[in-house]
Amino acid sequence: MSAALVHRGSVLTSAPTLDDLPAPPEGRRGWPWTEGSEPLPPTRPDGRPWPLVTVVTPSYNQAHFLEETVRSVLLQGYPRLEYMIVDGGSTDGSVEVIQKYAPWLAYGVSEKDDGQSDAINKGFARATGDVQAWLNSDDVYFADTLGQAVAEMDRQNADIVIGGMEKFMVRGDDYVALSHTSGADGVPIHAYPIFRDEAKNQAFHFMQPPMFWRSWVWERTEGLNRDFHWVMDIEWCTRAVEVGARVGTCRSLFARFRLHGASKTELFNHKQHREQSDFYRSLMGNPSYRRFPLWLSSQKSLATALALEGRLVAEEGARVRGGLLKARSRFIRMLLKPFPPTPGLGEGRRVIDPPPG
Repeated sequence: MSAALVHRGSVLTSAPTLDDLPAPPEGRRGWPWTEGSEPLPPTRPDGRPWPLVTVVTPSYNQAHFLEETVRSVLLQGYPRLEYMIVDGGSTDGSVEVIQKYAPWLAYGVSEKDDGQSDAINKGFARATGDVQAWLNSDDVYFADTLGQAVAEMDRQNADIVIGGMEKFMVRGDDYVALSHTSGADGVPIHAYPIFRDEAKNQAFHFMQPPMFWRSWVWERTEGLNRDFHWVMDIEWCTRAVEVGARVGTCRSLFARFRLHGASKTELFNHKQHREQSDFYRSLMGNPSYRRFPLWLSSQKSLATALALEGRLVAEEGARVRGGLLKARSRFIRMLLKPFPPTPGLGEGRRVIDPPPG
């Protein structure tokens, strides 16, 4: 599809149900195909209206996963939702998925962009929600995530809340859960206390898919830095903490992070760590940060990148050696293969009878 606006809609003021949405593809069962979230009551427990939540999904040639992502957002049972899909000009059927769900989108577009960060920034430039999040087109929300995220923000008086995340992959028709991690578990976002203000050295485990924030944080940070392509989420969250955002965590599972052969995390993990090293070095001249912890963080990320690159080289070398061994084996088999008989030699010979007498 050439650059074109797919849909310009409006905010949803009631939660779509399974009966409202298109029927799922044949053979798809469970959440979010044949199961949806229970609709939330019209107001929060204290009587206040639910805040408007904006979710942006950036996508490029992810038609195989996109519909599941879309349904996991729309079937949250959340009464005030602004959902946008910003596609980078896909040619794999993604546009047809966007058009299929256009009646429930506040905005949907398919056009060439400058990458994932650019697509996300374009979406949030139109956002009007009080609470915001982005969900990549190969990830999935769990049921009831939006309501839980808003409730945790209220309960913890947090500006950013990070829930739990499941890493999973699909084998055949089965979902295989690989790990569960919450924002309160695992490795902290920064291995060393990089902020001069100790109150900002918050030891939360950073994960992007289950992260929600208040709109003022996005406005104050002016969105993602388009110079980063692999760690733009960590870079943004660091700036969010720098401007005063308070981070809360929740052990409830908010999102599923899909591992597959075409995902950036799987294919380019070494590039992610190299860019993270560059990110720490870029902060060296900022008076809000400590230089030595930044240097340590940069070196740690670089060492990880080099280790991953060494493993890639070793794996590639093994593949090359394996290919050479197979080629040598084929060549030897060819040499040992019996030659076919040469016409006229050994063929049609007859024994000459000895002369009589």
